[in-house]
Amino acid sequence: MARLRRNPAGRATLAALALLAAPARGEEPAPPAGAPGTAPLPAKELPEHDWFAPIAEIVGFNAVNWAIDRYVLKADWAKVSGATIWRNARFVWTFDTDDFNTNQFLHPYSGSFYYTAARSSGFGFWESSLFAFGGSLMWKLAGEVGPASINDQITTPIAGTILGEALFRISRLVLGGGPSPNAGRQVGALLISPASQLNYWLLDGHIKDPDPPVPSYRGHVSAGVSLGNAAGEFGSFSVPFQARFAFQLTYGLPEDVRLHLPFDHFEASLELSSATAQPWAYLHDPRGPEWLLEVRGLALGGETPTGEPGRTLYGLYGLFDFGGPVLVRVGETGFGPGAAIAEHLARDVLVEATFIAALTFGTAGGYAPRVVDRDYAYGVAAFFVADGKLFWGDRTELHLTGRAVAVPDAVGGGSEELVLGTASARVRIAGPHAVSLDGTASFRNVALPGSSYRERSVYAGASYAFLFGSGR
Repeated sequence: MARLRRNPAGRATLAALALLAAPARGEEPAPPAGAPGTAPLPAKELPEHDWFAPIAEIVGFNAVNWAIDRYVLKADWAKVSGATIWRNARFVWTFDTDDFNTNQFLHPYSGSFYYTAARSSGFGFWESSLFAFGGSLMWKLAGEVGPASINDQITTPIAGTILGEALFRISRLVLGGGPSPNAGRQVGALLISPASQLNYWLLDGHIKDPDPPVPSYRGHVSAGVSLGNAAGEFGSFSVPFQARFAFQLTYGLPEDVRLHLPFDHFEASLELSSATAQPWAYLHDPRGPEWLLEVRGLALGGETPTGEPGRTLYGLYGLFDFGGPVLVRVGETGFGPGAAIAEHLARDVLVEATFIAALTFGTAGGYAPRVVDRDYAYGVAAFFVADGKLFWGDRTELHLTGRAVAVPDAVGGGSEELVLGTASARVRIAGPHAVSLDGTASFRNVALPGSSYRERSVYAGASYAFLFGSGR
C-alpha cells in the first residue's frame, strides 16, 4: 500500500512511542509468480475492501474471549448454550450490573476492535460502525448467559466507532511513510490498534489503500508528578505525590485542514497518574490511580476556506470520555453539534477554540452508594465542552478545557451534575523539549434516592514534555 506522507520530525516523534529503537526490516524477495500474495494487481484494479477478514476477525475475537471466560476463568455467565442464545434473542433487554471499568472501557475497546477490523479492510467510517454494532450484538446474544444489556449495545458500537477511528489513524501515523516500516513502528502500531495492524500484514497489496491522507497535526508526550486534595462522601484526604504520564494529539489543525472524511479533524488525549507501582490493585479505591481518556472528532461537517481570518470547522462531533481525577469517574459517549475556530490575533499569536454540546449516554458518577446493584448511575446526559488554546510563537502554549455533564434522570432514580476543568501552561526550552505546569479541578453534585452530597477535588503538577507535529 502507498503509505502516508508525513513531516519527518512529527513522524519520528510518534514512532518513538512505537519503539523506534528496533532495527529496520530489509526488503524481502518477491515470492514466485502465482504464490499467495504475489504480483499484486495495479491499484486501479484492486477491490475496495475485503469482506472475509473483518467477519473472521470479529467472530474469532468473540470466540477467543468467550473461551477464556468459560474455560480459563470458569465464569458462570459464560456457560452459554443454544437455549440461552434463544432466550436472549426473545427476552426484553435490560441494564446490566457490570463494574464501571468493564462497561465504560472494556466494552468500548471491544467495539473499537470490531470497528478497526472493518476499517482496515477498506470499509469507510459509517460502514465500519455497522460491523461494530454486529460484533456487539453477537456477543450480547451468544457470548453471555444474559439477558442482553441495553447499555452495552449503545456504548460498545458508538464508543467503539469513535475510539476505533482515532486508534486506526494514530496507528497509521506511527507506521509512517515508506513501503517497509521497521519492526519498532509495526510493534507500536500493533499495540495501538491490533486489528488495524493485523490487516496491514494480511491485506497489503490486496485491496485499495484504506489509509486516509494525513493532514497537519501537533501534540506532546509528557511525564512528571502531581499532588492534590479531595473532599466528598468519603471524607477529606490529601492526594500524595503521583507519577504522571500524558499524551495529547490534535489531528487536522483547524487553521489549515481540508475536510474530506469523518475524523479528518479530531482531538485525542490520555492522562494517567498513580502513587503506586501497582495501580491495577486499587482501581475501585477513590484514592487509587487517576486516568482520563478523551476522543472528540468531527464526524460530519463543513469548513470555511483556508487562508481566511477566523477559520471555522463546524458540524456533528462524536465524543468519548472515560475516567477522571480523584473521586470522579466519567463514562460518556454520544454525538452533538460543535465548532472549532482558529484565529490569528497577531502575527505570532494563534488562538484555537472548540465548543461542543452533545447528547450522550453513560455516567458522570463517582464512587457512589450502590444504585440498582452498581456504584454508578446510568442515564442520558447533556454534555458540554469548551476548549481553548493560545500559541505565542513556537515557544508558549496556554490550554484551558471545561467539561460539564448533567444526568437529570438516572436509571434507578437520582441525578448528577459534574464540572471538570483543566489548565496548563507549556514553554518550549529547546528543540522539541518543553516544561509545563498543569492543574485540574472537579465539582460534583449527587442526588440519589435517600441521599445527596457534594464532592470536589483539585490537584496540580509539573511535567517534562516532548513536542511533535507537522503543523506550526
